[in-house]
Amino acid sequence: MRYWISSCGRIELKIDHSQAARGYHSGACDSDISALMKLPEISSQLLALSPKLIADILQEYGGWTPAQLSNHADNLERLLWIACGDLVDNQFLDIEEKMQTLSEAIAGRGLVESKEIKRVMSERRRAWKSTKNRKFPHYRGQSTADYVKAYITQNCLKP
Repeated sequence: MRYWISSCGRIELKIDHSQAARGYHSGACDSDISALMKLPEISSQLLALSPKLIADILQEYGGWTPAQLSNHADNLERLLWIACGDLVDNQFLDIEEKMQTLSEAIAGRGLVESKEIKRVMSERRRAWKSTKNRKFPHYRGQSTADYVKAYITQNCLKP
């Protein structure tokens, strides 16, 4: 399970990665979002949110008129679609989880210090946040885990 938190921190949703991928992909996502809304674990979370709160959150995105934001059912779908999109697009930013896994797999065996992994992960996060990765073109198309493993293999392991 993954957690999505709205940019202002007032809404938190628990969504499985496969559900997020189902709700956000290329092409039309409307039918997939509608299907996800019928799942008890999703619908219970969404129905617990106040309509005003959801409209306020969506208004921050600026993509809808006040008239459009008055439709609560549509707002629920919009919110779920945004959450799925954030989780799918930002999965590489789940730094803490990846760092924990890498620390256990690599530093736990005494191969490299965990502070070195943290430094590499911080560098990686800065690279992803840079505009179109112009500052770090060598990161394109490479997963965080693959990059860190390659970095550690090349720079940290003693022969």
